[in-house]
Amino acid sequence: MVVRDRKSGAWSKWRELVSLLVNHRIPLEERVKADCACVRPALLYAAKIWILKERLEGPLASCDYRILRYILRVRWPNRITNEEVRR
Repeated sequence: MVVRDRKSGAWSKWRELVSLLVNHRIPLEERVKADCACVRPALLYAAKIWILKERLEGPLASCDYRILRYILRVRWPNRITNEEVRR
């Protein structure tokens, strides 16, 4: 329940900022900073008080990587690993 709500909140923030986050006229560093400042906190809100188990960590990480992949325009057929996306 908590993870689903957090993912929903993060995607809601994403939709508010999509025109900024996918605009390639804005430097990549600035778009990633906007993601770290607005979208990621919505995903991790109150995470300090959660008992984070492995089954909860996976969905949160996949949501975070999917958002980063949208910002970078990395698609699934490109076969780029999550570690490369994080760099």
